[in-house]
Amino acid sequence: VAKEPVEEGWVPCFINRNNRHLISQWTARMDRVRHNADLEAKYKLYLNLLHQKIKEYKIKPCQMYIINERGFIIGVTSRSKRIFSRRM
Repeated sequence: VAKEPVEEGWVPCFINRNNRHLISQWTARMDRVRHNADLEAKYKLYLNLLHQKIKEYKIKPCQMYIINERGFIIGVTSRSKRIFSRRM
């Protein structure tokens, strides 16, 4: 869209220009040991349930799609700042 590289300070300037419409919040920090310990058990439960439902409802591979199109990040445990619309 811009047809040229975005400068390093573009994001803070954009947020400042639009501060009436945007808010920012820090995400929570999670310690890596707790994150990794919790992660495996949750994925096993989720994938077992998913597999069970696929069999139960006889879902074919051609009927499946990406469940969460936004995806997820594994291994990132530091804080980061997220920007939201004030209307949310």
